[in-house]
Amino acid sequence: MPLSTLPRPVLGLLAILPIALVVTAVVSAIPWLKTLPDGAAYAFSIGAAIFTIGWSLFVAFLTRRRQDEVERYSERVGLQYGFLGGTIAVALALCLPGAADVIGAAANSVAVRLKGDADTAPVLAFVAGMAALAFAQSIGAIIACHIWWKAKS
Repeated sequence: MPLSTLPRPVLGLLAILPIALVVTAVVSAIPWLKTLPDGAAYAFSIGAAIFTIGWSLFVAFLTRRRQDEVERYSERVGLQYGFLGGTIAVALALCLPGAADVIGAAANSVAVRLKGDADTAPVLAFVAGMAALAFAQSIGAIIACHIWWKAKS
Protein backbone atom coordinates (compact mmCIF):
# COMPACT_ATOMS: atom_id res chain seq x y z
CA MET A 1 0.00 0.00 0.00
CA PRO A 2 1.54 3.39 -0.97
CA LEU A 3 2.09 5.90 1.79
CA SER A 4 0.09 8.55 -0.06
CA THR A 5 -3.14 6.59 0.58
CA LEU A 6 -2.73 6.74 4.36
CA PRO A 7 -4.72 9.32 6.34
CA ARG A 8 -2.92 12.58 7.18
CA PRO A 9 -2.67 11.94 10.95
CA VAL A 10 -1.03 8.58 10.29
CA LEU A 11 1.44 10.21 7.90
CA GLY A 12 2.20 12.83 10.56
CA LEU A 13 2.91 10.13 13.13
CA LEU A 14 5.12 8.27 10.66
CA ALA A 15 7.02 11.50 9.98
CA ILE A 16 7.64 12.13 13.68
CA LEU A 17 8.44 8.51 14.58
CA PRO A 18 12.17 8.53 13.63
CA ILE A 19 12.75 11.69 15.69
CA ALA A 20 10.93 10.20 18.67
CA LEU A 21 13.03 7.03 18.39
CA VAL A 22 16.31 8.98 18.27
CA VAL A 23 15.35 11.17 21.23
CA THR A 24 14.26 8.10 23.22
CA ALA A 25 17.50 6.33 22.36
CA VAL A 26 19.64 9.29 23.45
CA VAL A 27 17.73 9.78 26.70
CA SER A 28 17.88 6.08 27.54
CA ALA A 29 21.61 6.01 26.68
CA ILE A 30 22.53 8.80 29.12
CA PRO A 31 23.91 6.40 31.76
CA TRP A 32 26.03 4.72 29.09
CA LEU A 33 27.12 8.08 27.66
CA LYS A 34 28.40 9.13 31.09
CA THR A 35 30.86 6.24 31.02
CA LEU A 36 32.30 7.25 27.63
CA PRO A 37 35.04 9.81 27.12
CA ASP A 38 33.71 13.33 26.53
CA GLY A 39 34.64 13.31 22.85
CA ALA A 40 32.73 10.11 22.13
CA ALA A 41 29.69 11.27 24.09
CA TYR A 42 29.68 14.60 22.23
CA ALA A 43 30.06 12.83 18.88
CA PHE A 44 27.11 10.54 19.68
CA SER A 45 24.94 13.45 20.81
CA ILE A 46 25.90 15.65 17.86
CA GLY A 47 25.18 12.77 15.47
CA ALA A 48 21.71 12.37 16.98
CA ALA A 49 21.10 16.11 16.70
CA ILE A 50 22.25 16.19 13.06
CA PHE A 51 19.97 13.25 12.23
CA THR A 52 17.02 14.99 13.92
CA ILE A 53 17.62 18.25 12.05
CA GLY A 54 18.16 16.43 8.75
CA TRP A 55 15.00 14.38 9.15
CA SER A 56 13.03 17.52 10.02
CA LEU A 57 14.29 19.22 6.86
CA PHE A 58 13.42 16.12 4.80
CA VAL A 59 9.85 16.09 6.13
CA ALA A 60 9.56 19.86 5.57
CA PHE A 61 10.65 19.50 1.94
CA LEU A 62 8.17 16.66 1.38
CA THR A 63 5.38 18.76 2.89
CA ARG A 64 6.36 21.83 0.88
CA ARG A 65 6.04 19.91 -2.41
CA ARG A 66 2.29 19.55 -1.79
CA GLN A 67 1.67 23.22 -0.96
CA ASP A 68 -0.01 25.67 -3.27
CA GLU A 69 1.05 29.32 -3.65
CA VAL A 70 -1.28 30.57 -0.88
CA GLU A 71 0.13 28.09 1.65
CA ARG A 72 3.68 28.98 0.61
CA TYR A 73 2.97 32.68 1.11
CA SER A 74 1.53 31.93 4.56
CA GLU A 75 4.73 30.07 5.41
CA ARG A 76 6.82 33.00 4.17
CA VAL A 77 4.84 35.47 6.30
CA GLY A 78 5.13 33.23 9.34
CA LEU A 79 8.87 32.84 8.98
CA GLN A 80 9.48 36.50 8.17
CA TYR A 81 7.43 38.07 10.94
CA GLY A 82 7.13 35.21 13.40
CA PHE A 83 10.85 34.66 13.88
CA LEU A 84 11.36 38.37 14.45
CA GLY A 85 8.39 38.45 16.84
CA GLY A 86 9.76 35.48 18.77
CA THR A 87 13.16 37.14 19.09
CA ILE A 88 11.55 40.36 20.34
CA ALA A 89 9.41 38.35 22.78
CA VAL A 90 12.53 36.76 24.29
CA ALA A 91 14.21 40.16 24.61
CA LEU A 92 11.12 41.63 26.28
CA ALA A 93 10.81 38.62 28.59
CA LEU A 94 14.40 39.14 29.73
CA CYS A 95 13.45 42.71 30.72
CA LEU A 96 10.74 41.52 33.10
CA PRO A 97 11.72 41.63 36.78
CA GLY A 98 10.87 37.98 37.48
CA ALA A 99 12.81 36.66 34.48
CA ALA A 100 16.19 37.39 36.06
CA ASP A 101 15.16 35.45 39.17
CA VAL A 102 14.01 32.43 37.15
CA ILE A 103 17.19 32.42 35.04
CA GLY A 104 19.34 32.84 38.17
CA ALA A 105 17.57 29.98 39.95
CA ALA A 106 17.98 27.71 36.94
CA ALA A 107 21.67 28.62 36.64
CA ASN A 108 22.23 27.96 40.35
CA SER A 109 20.45 24.61 40.09
CA VAL A 110 22.66 23.57 37.17
CA ALA A 111 25.80 24.83 38.93
CA VAL A 112 24.99 22.77 42.03
CA ARG A 113 24.46 19.65 39.92
CA LEU A 114 27.70 20.22 38.01
CA LYS A 115 29.63 20.73 41.27
CA GLY A 116 31.73 23.58 39.94
CA ASP A 117 32.51 22.18 36.47
CA ALA A 118 33.58 25.46 34.84
CA ASP A 119 33.88 23.93 31.36
CA THR A 120 30.36 22.51 31.08
CA ALA A 121 28.30 25.27 32.71
CA PRO A 122 28.81 27.94 30.00
CA VAL A 123 28.06 25.43 27.24
CA LEU A 124 24.81 24.39 28.95
CA ALA A 125 23.83 28.03 29.48
CA PHE A 126 24.45 28.79 25.80
CA VAL A 127 22.49 25.74 24.64
CA ALA A 128 19.58 26.57 26.96
CA GLY A 129 19.47 30.15 25.67
CA MET A 130 19.55 29.02 22.04
CA ALA A 131 16.82 26.44 22.72
CA ALA A 132 14.62 29.08 24.36
CA LEU A 133 15.13 31.43 21.42
CA ALA A 134 14.38 28.70 18.85
CA PHE A 135 11.23 27.72 20.77
CA ALA A 136 10.03 31.34 20.94
CA GLN A 137 10.72 31.83 17.23
CA SER A 138 8.74 28.69 16.38
CA ILE A 139 5.79 29.83 18.46
CA GLY A 140 6.04 33.27 16.84
CA ALA A 141 5.96 31.72 13.35
CA ILE A 142 2.89 29.65 14.26
CA ILE A 143 1.10 32.72 15.62
CA ALA A 144 2.03 34.85 12.58
CA CYS A 145 0.70 32.16 10.19
CA HIS A 146 -2.48 31.88 12.22
CA ILE A 147 -3.01 35.68 12.16
CA TRP A 148 -2.39 35.74 8.41
CA TRP A 149 -4.94 32.97 7.78
CA LYS A 150 -7.52 34.70 10.01
CA ALA A 151 -7.01 37.99 8.15
CA LYS A 152 -7.27 36.13 4.82
CA SER A 153 -10.64 34.51 5.59
